[in-house]
Amino acid sequence: LGGMNVTPKGFAGLTRAVMDMAEECCGGRLVLTLEGGYDLRGERDSGKEVMKELSGKSRPDVSELLATGDDAALNHALDRARQMHRRYWKNL
Repeated sequence: LGGMNVTPKGFAGLTRAVMDMAEECCGGRLVLTLEGGYDLRGERDSGKEVMKELSGKSRPDVSELLATGDDAALNHALDRARQMHRRYWKNL
């Protein structure tokens, strides 16, 4: 429904990116939560990929995943997120 079209491998890549950031800034400490969705199969497959990433059983190539994205859509989403959060984080 959100139109982001994130694949299960994409969720693994996002997990890897967050894990890398956590390693750099807070000793690898990380908290994740799973929210509900409308596509149970997609939720199951994506959850499995995230768990494989967290357990070290996969290592997606994040740069390869990013290369398949829509830059215009990504920039639009990032701009909207910055606008929303700018009032709380002045450096955005």
